[in-house]
Amino acid sequence: MKSKIFFAIVVFILVGTLLAGCGSKQSPSSQQQSQQTQQTQQVQKKLKFGYICKALTNPWFIMEEYGLKKKAQELGAEVISVDANLKDEAFMSAMDNLIAQKVDGLAVVVTNQSMGPVVAKKAQDAGIPLITIDDEITGVPHVGMPTRQLGVDGGKELVRVAKERGFFDKGNNVMFLAIDTLTVPVVHERIEGYVDGFLQAMPDFPKEKILRPNAKDYFYEAALAATSAVINAHPEVTHWIIASGNDDAVAAAFKVLEERKFNFKNVLGIGIGGYELALNLFKKGGDEAKAFMDWGLYPDKEGEKAVELLYDNIVNKKPIPEKTFIGGKLVNFDNWQEFFPNGELRIKTDKK
Repeated sequence: MKSKIFFAIVVFILVGTLLAGCGSKQSPSSQQQSQQTQQTQQVQKKLKFGYICKALTNPWFIMEEYGLKKKAQELGAEVISVDANLKDEAFMSAMDNLIAQKVDGLAVVVTNQSMGPVVAKKAQDAGIPLITIDDEITGVPHVGMPTRQLGVDGGKELVRVAKERGFFDKGNNVMFLAIDTLTVPVVHERIEGYVDGFLQAMPDFPKEKILRPNAKDYFYEAALAATSAVINAHPEVTHWIIASGNDDAVAAAFKVLEERKFNFKNVLGIGIGGYELALNLFKKGGDEAKAFMDWGLYPDKEGEKAVELLYDNIVNKKPIPEKTFIGGKLVNFDNWQEFFPNGELRIKTDKK
């Protein structure tokens, strides 16, 4: 009798254990349903993304913001934009504020790349995915242009066109003006690329004829001051070749040369951006417009891509790639209306 009771107890325990084990494990279909439920809840919640920009009044960043908001709207999300106005403290304050608002993801253009580790740690501590746009932070996923390669290709193109136009003919005094901003690594990298590409295409060009003035920032007024000092110090130059890390600096250099009534048949300049300053130069027509080339880029597409990557990371659990590059188009006087349809900006950049 005792053996029968003992056997019954053992069977009861085994059955209970099996039932408990079955209850603790989800079938593959149950796990999939659970994940789908979580994703649905996240979508229904309406995701909020923060965008902190160092200079949101600049046409480039206005177009970038346009792309962020456009893609967010398509995905049923929203973007909260903050302009740090080139102030580090304002940037960090905005980040704290957005974290307090419980944004789901952050896209940032830092005011100072040296703040990168602090910015990355704040986002990590808050458990918020972070993407940089334009200006990189080491170890943080980045969306932007292929910075150095644009410079290299641009430097080679400057030499090619300059040769076609007889800049290097005997008797000419040619100077290569590469306008740098040492405090902004992403701009400095573009200028390094320009000089590298230029010398690859023309290795015998005298190094002492490569001038690299350092503008305090890479906006128009600072570039105007830096280029004015250099150009005015070299009245002996007959031909200027100019490389800029954006459209502001090359437009500033052209302004200085225009005021000096310099012959624009003997000028060749290239910028990076494709925003209003570039459009205005092309619309001038004549020798000044023919002296200008530009990397026409798509900051709105960078903004769209940043939101798309954040959304896929949060909702679909896709890892964010380390680097995502958005290319551009080399624009000159012959094809500028292809990039600027009907002679207008693709995206209006006034904030009225």
